Amino acid sequence: MEYQLQINNIKAKLQETRARKKQQEELIMKVENQALKNRFQALLDEIIQQEEREMEQLASLQEQLDSLIEK
Repeated sequence: MEYQLQINNIKAKLQETRARKKQQEELIMKVENQALKNRFQALLDEIIQQEEREMEQLASLQEQLDSLIEK
């Protein structure tokens, strides 16, 4: 049950991260100032890295839960 709770928490964080990523992508498309666009792109890159870490955490927890269920 604890694994499922952690999985649900990571899924919620991942959903929030993906919403932030979408907002950032939309912002980049609207901005014309190149310096500002570069700054927003750097922030987007950080969000993408966070999304990847969360997906890895989710996969790892799911694997752990699956292995416990199989026992």
